Parts: sequence; C-alpha cells; structure tokens
Amino acid sequence: VLKLLKVLNFEVLSKYEAKTIPMKLRCLTCGYEIHATYDQLSCGNRRCPKCSKRKRLHIQYRRIRLELKQLGYTILTPNEEFIGISHKCLFKHNKCGRLWNVAPIRVISSDYECPECMKEASRIPLSEIIDLLKTKNIKLVEPYTNIKTKTKFQCEKCSLIWKTTLETIRNKGCGCPK
Repeated sequence: VLKLLKVLNFEVLSKYEAKTIPMKLRCLTCGYEIHATYDQLSCGNRRCPKCSKRKRLHIQYRRIRLELKQLGYTILTPNEEFIGISHKCLFKHNKCGRLWNVAPIRVISSDYECPECMKEASRIPLSEIIDLLKTKNIKLVEPYTNIKTKTKFQCEKCSLIWKTTLETIRNKGCGCPK
C-alpha cells in the first residue's frame, strides 16, 4: 500500500487501517492534502485533484491562446495565473495594441470586438455629421464624441434644444422631437 502511494506521488499523513477507510495524504508535487481510500487510489483516481486540474487548465489555456491568436487577440495573463475560460484575463488587441480585462469565453463565443476599435468604428467624420444635420435643420450644440454618445442638438426652426444620440438621428430618421 505504501509503495503504491509513493509511486502515485503521495505521502501518508495518517495511519493506514484498511483499504476502504479514508486516510490523510499529501501530494508530493504541490503539497495539497486530501482524504482518500486505498480503493479510490487503486481504481482510477490516481492523481492529486489540484495537480490534475492544473494540467487541464494548462491544456485549455494553450487551446484558447491559439483560438484568440486567430481572432487577432493575445492573452497576456500567464498560464500559472489562468483559472478558467470564464474568469477575466488580460488581453491585447493585436491591431490597435489596447489592453483590457475580459473573460476568454466572451471573446471566443460571440462576435466580440475590441472596445477601443468599436468606439473608433462608431466615429463619423465631423463634415459628414454637419451635412446630415443641415438636411434635417438641426445644429450641433456641444462637441461630438461618437455616434452612440448622447449629445445636445438644436432645431433651427423652433430653437428647441434636446439630447439624443447621432445614431438616432442618422439611422432612425428622427429629427426635432417637437
């Protein structure tokens, strides 16, 4: 019994009584302590749960790193700190170089886009905005940020000032709310 435990990389911390009675063991690799019976160890559960989880995570990390590379992202969280696909990790977008924390599952399983690039893509040149607003008799009252940020506009006909997004005016065809 003690030979098998040594081969399986465990140190016995309590007295061995029988093969069906749990004993306290310590993994010689990581120091994790468990309670297990001789039967459990000899019939398949031969590894330290902590070490085997670490191995699974390492395999998952390598697979995710490759998938992310194909999508144009680099995972900067080291393998040792990686605790799973649904936990936030540090990412870098290879196109713009921006760094941020996000769970790998969000990037891989959806049409996820870098927040910075998404913000830039939603910017419309100021000249185009002014032309669009002229056709609707509206003028910009405060500086334009992007298409999705609420901005103050003024109707040139009735002088009403209201706040809305440029996206609402442009894509939904809305004008003066009066």
